[in-house]
Amino acid sequence: MEPLTRIAVVIGSFVVSCLTAAVVFVLCFQAPTVLAGLQSPDVATLDLLRGFTWVTITVWPVVMAIAILPVGLAIAYAESIARRSIWYFLSVWVVIALVPTVPTVVADTARRGQYLVAALTIAVLVVAGMAGGLVYWALAGRSSGNWHRRGPPREEPPPA
Repeated sequence: MEPLTRIAVVIGSFVVSCLTAAVVFVLCFQAPTVLAGLQSPDVATLDLLRGFTWVTITVWPVVMAIAILPVGLAIAYAESIARRSIWYFLSVWVVIALVPTVPTVVADTARRGQYLVAALTIAVLVVAGMAGGLVYWALAGRSSGNWHRRGPPREEPPPA
């Protein structure tokens, strides 16, 4: 694969995986009200549509802004050493998804154990990070490093 083609695949995969993480984030917060029957099906469908609009307008750019530098470094590392492990990409995305909770954990130490972030929020961030990492691995991570790896030299036929 040519380097420019690979860069386009990596960027496209990053954008799609950020969208996936944002959609999973919104769905995880909306699913309990829909599944518990707290809303009528029509209202639940309308809420889901509003949620997807909310994802595309607000959450998706925020996810991309938070993730672009750390994911870019992780992708550059994976591309340079041809790291293709699904566990690598899952763990990178989960750690990056938990980055927004770091300031609250730091603030938590001053309050002696009163958590500022609910466990549900952390669980949703982990699931969204895993979804983003899985999508990135499926689209681009499985073939990371292929652009600079050459196969064995071809044998040329003997001159006739």
